[in-house]
Amino acid sequence: MAKIAVALSGGGYRASLFGLGALLYLVDVQKNREVTSISSVSGGSITNAYVAQLKEYQKQTSTTFWKNIKPLPQTIAQKTLWSTPLTWAYLLILILSFFAIFYISFWSNSWSWWGQSVEFLALLIPWFWLFQQRGVVAGHAFGSNLFSPGGKPTTLEEIEQEIDHVFCSTHLNAGEHFYFSGRFVYSYRFGWGKTGRLPLHVAVQASAAFPLGFPPRWLRTKRFHFEGGKNRPGPIPALVTLTDGGVYDNMADQWPSGVEKRSSTKTDLNLKVPDILVIVNSSAGLTWSPVNRLKVPLLGELLALVRVISVMFDNSASLRMQGLVRQFMDPQGLRGALINIEQSPCKIPKAFARGSSPEAERARTVMKLLGDKESDWDEITARNIVVKTTLSKLGSDVSARLMYHGYTLAMANLHVLLDFPLLDIPVLEKFKRLAS
Repeated sequence: MAKIAVALSGGGYRASLFGLGALLYLVDVQKNREVTSISSVSGGSITNAYVAQLKEYQKQTSTTFWKNIKPLPQTIAQKTLWSTPLTWAYLLILILSFFAIFYISFWSNSWSWWGQSVEFLALLIPWFWLFQQRGVVAGHAFGSNLFSPGGKPTTLEEIEQEIDHVFCSTHLNAGEHFYFSGRFVYSYRFGWGKTGRLPLHVAVQASAAFPLGFPPRWLRTKRFHFEGGKNRPGPIPALVTLTDGGVYDNMADQWPSGVEKRSSTKTDLNLKVPDILVIVNSSAGLTWSPVNRLKVPLLGELLALVRVISVMFDNSASLRMQGLVRQFMDPQGLRGALINIEQSPCKIPKAFARGSSPEAERARTVMKLLGDKESDWDEITARNIVVKTTLSKLGSDVSARLMYHGYTLAMANLHVLLDFPLLDIPVLEKFKRLAS
């Protein structure tokens, strides 16, 4: 049996469901028995955490997994993840308190405009503290909606231990990854630590704390009892500052790619070095976009900065994907495959269909299975890549389409490239029932 590592990229709910489609395929062909780790960032971490909470992914059968996983796509289809009564109460308090501060400062007294302004700014200080708590409130909503079976939050110690479910966050002090799992917490600067009974939803929220949407998550380092860190100036600080894992590595492949080197520093964990790496990438590249808004004074400069960052991110991600493909093609390198949401299930089979190699024969088999549906798949792909990368409810139709695409693309690419089993393609209605 091979040792398979799966990496689930970021991309909001879109990534959660597209990645789930690939995991469903692995279970249906019983390749889940060979999975030794699932690493994830951002939206992919929502799916990874829910699967970890179910436990025994390796032992799930097709029937049990499709049944047990159903609350996840149902929630994504029907609920906004950060929405709970507490969230709405918090937002109401935030808005009302701001207007109260404005009223107290400028209408309820007869001070000069200078005195009113000073009072307004002074009263804003505690308001900004309250505003910064939105990340904690969002984390609580994550836990309430998905990660508190029976009303009690799941902790990292309580998730599956047979395989490593690794949730990747970005450590802002060091500009590096910070990893959570059921057996350990790891940072290159701090070393290896214990999980400290950290709630699972906190690890997910730290992995999905996209800048501007959610503030960085601050965690006390004392609870983790770190040992063996490297190249850190001075002692371990009291707090670690974490943001979205996709800031550093949006494909979540850095954990499985570097696990062999890390395992040599912590042999008692028995980390398994993968033979095969399956990357499920739900991030779509930049498309043509009008930039007339960049002409607006001040706002235009901010929007230009956002666009520049997006261009830099897109370019670096493209180069990394090209490097991974070259690595997978090297006979002496790590075997693997990319499941890229920008691709139709017909793309890889068409590219390999010529010749007499085993890949070509498998590609022709896949093309025969897909039939004359290439234009339909092109349309599905085009619609999926423009699904917004938010945590707002998607509806059952969009949710089903994302899982359908992820499942079929995973089967097509993995059969052609790695000789994974080929099945009949489930009908779209089966995924709609899963999300309804």
